[in-house]
Amino acid sequence: MSSDNPRYGKVNKEMIRGWLEMDRETDGPFYALNLMKYRKKAVYADGRESDISGSQADDEYNPMRILKDLGARIVFFGEVMEQTAGEPLYDRIAVVLYPTRMKFMEMQRRPDFVDSHEHKDAGMEFTIVASTSPITEPHEQTTGTLALVVEEAHSGTAFDPSSIEGATLIGTYSVEGQIVGDERQLQFAHWIQVENTQAFKAATEGNERLTALTVSRIIDEMVSSQK
Repeated sequence: MSSDNPRYGKVNKEMIRGWLEMDRETDGPFYALNLMKYRKKAVYADGRESDISGSQADDEYNPMRILKDLGARIVFFGEVMEQTAGEPLYDRIAVVLYPTRMKFMEMQRRPDFVDSHEHKDAGMEFTIVASTSPITEPHEQTTGTLALVVEEAHSGTAFDPSSIEGATLIGTYSVEGQIVGDERQLQFAHWIQVENTQAFKAATEGNERLTALTVSRIIDEMVSSQK
């Protein structure tokens, strides 16, 4: 199963065409936000027998060396601790900083990426990969629980992270679009430091325009990567 026709989401071919037509001088870095939901058991497209879990198959995919070759790097990686709004229920979150959109496209054509991608396709049930860019000055992280709120575009009142008791906005990112995912029009990704998880839950639970979750920090260089 190729990366341009995965089973875990729909490729945004219109946005990709726009990238390919982009003036190289106006291209630049972007943060690829990955929201990942795994299959309970890996299912390979070629029908091979497998006893590993979806997350284990994704671990086999591990693109760290390829990213390094491209000048890209993982700036955040963590497990979802609790999801208070949005569907599906995600398992992991990752953010990859790419130097340009063209480097992302170059990755898709690399033979070593194509070969390893079968493991990602086997492990993932659904994935959103969104192109994002920071629109606020980053705030230094201190203590508390890290939360992510992804906001869909709408005509109503925008989500206000400052309305959450004890919360500190680390940074807001605008969403250029979903590279892979579904038909939802995402607008912002808010990274928030939460002192009171119950207050966060109360502020986000049941909001159909949000995907809201708290996450662990396995790799966390989101703030330093913007400086």
